Amino acid sequence: MINRGGLEVLSGGITSRGANVTTIEASNLVKAPKVIADAVELRGELTVDNPRRAIQCRLIEGRQGSARRDGALHLNTRGGGEVVIGNAGAASGLEVHGDVRAASTVVTRSALAVCFDASGDPEPGDVVRLVAGSGRAGRVAKDADPTVIGVVVPDAGLLMGGPLSSGKVAVALQGLVRCKIDPASGPVQPGDLLVASAALGQARAVGADESVSPGSILGKALDVVRGGMVHVLLHSG
Repeated sequence: MINRGGLEVLSGGITSRGANVTTIEASNLVKAPKVIADAVELRGELTVDNPRRAIQCRLIEGRQGSARRDGALHLNTRGGGEVVIGNAGAASGLEVHGDVRAASTVVTRSALAVCFDASGDPEPGDVVRLVAGSGRAGRVAKDADPTVIGVVVPDAGLLMGGPLSSGKVAVALQGLVRCKIDPASGPVQPGDLLVASAALGQARAVGADESVSPGSILGKALDVVRGGMVHVLLHSG
C-alpha cells in the first residue's frame, strides 16, 4: 500500500520489522532495527549503540539547535562495535576538517612519511636525500651522504604534507620499509646499520670498524641480502 499523503503519529509508536524510506527526519533517537535512506538530516543527535541496529544512507548531516550549529554523531556508544568507512577498494576514505582525538590508533601500514616535491624520478625503494637549496627529495649518489632523509614508499600509515600528486613522492622517515641495496657493497646482515651508497638510490651496510658522519645513518637492516631489496627499520642517527 502506498500512502500519498504521508504518515503522522501523534502518540504511541510504530513497530515494524523493517523500513524502506526515501528520506527520514529524526528529532531525537532513531531506534528502528534498520533504516535505509538516501539522506538523513538531524535536528538533534543521532545515537546508534546496538550492533543489531543499522542505518545505511548516502548522506548524514547533523545539526543541533539551529542550522548554524553542528550536532554530535554518536556511533556504538554502548555496543562498542567497529565503525567501517568505505571498503578495501575505495579510492577515498574519511576526511576531517579539524582535530582527530583518540585514545589509541592502530595503523596497518608501517611507515610515517612526508610528502616531498621530487627531483628526478625517484621510485619506491629508492634511498633519497634532501637536494640542497630546493627542498626536494632526490636519489642519493654519494657514499654515506649525510643529507639522506629516508626511503620512497608507495603508501604510508601516516602521510604528512600530502596528499600525493604528480611530481611528489612519499618519503618514509620512520617505520618499517623496503629499500634498495647496492649489490657491489657486499652482503647485508640483520642488525647492520645502513648508509647511502654511491650507487644511485641505493644503500649499503656500515663496516664493523667504519666511522660515519652524524646524520648519515639511514636505519637498521632486518634481512640477509646481497643486492635487491631489504627490510629496514628507519631511524635517524
